[in-house]
This record gives sequence, structure tokens and C-alpha cells, in this order.
Amino acid sequence: SYLANKNVEGLEDRIQNKILPSLRYASLYWVEHLQACTDPLSASIKEGVASLMEGPKIFYWMECLSLLGSIPQSIFIMKLLQQQQHMVCLLTNQKWTCSEI
Repeated sequence: SYLANKNVEGLEDRIQNKILPSLRYASLYWVEHLQACTDPLSASIKEGVASLMEGPKIFYWMECLSLLGSIPQSIFIMKLLQQQQHMVCLLTNQKWTCSEI
């Protein structure tokens, strides 16, 4: 929307009612769960991360973080993803690819 979140009437109530605690948690900590994996990540997980990065889903994630007031944390989350010990995701020619390192 063209309005700042603080200018949207009733937004805080809608956030509390629509963004469940499980979605809050998943939005903030999904990369940390990837980091905690001790086994190499499966191809389907790598494809899922690449799909998130290249499609509109990344904007849904960013919007969720925005509504939660956690945009600054998104930078930290993306740095964690880059440091992920089993996978590196790179943007080349407007396409995300993920591979083991």
C-alpha cells in the first residue's frame, strides 16, 4: 500500500488476528533452522529456498516482517543464509541458484 503501516487504521488488531504465532516464529527463524541442520540439505530444500528468493514469495515474507516491525532483522536473516554452512545461494542473470559448498 502507499500508506505507512503506522497510518493504516486498525492494522495492529489485524496483525494480531491474522499473523499467528507460528507464522511469526517461522518468518523470523527459518534460516536458523537451516543452519542447525548437520546433514547436507536435500535438493528439495535447496529448490524451496531458491523458489522463495526468485519469486513473489520473498515479497510476502518481507511484508510479513514489515508488519511485525522486523525489517532490520531481515538483513541479519539474509546474512545468516549467506553463512549457511551447507548451502550458498547466488543471484546470477536474475535467477537464484543454490548449491552445497
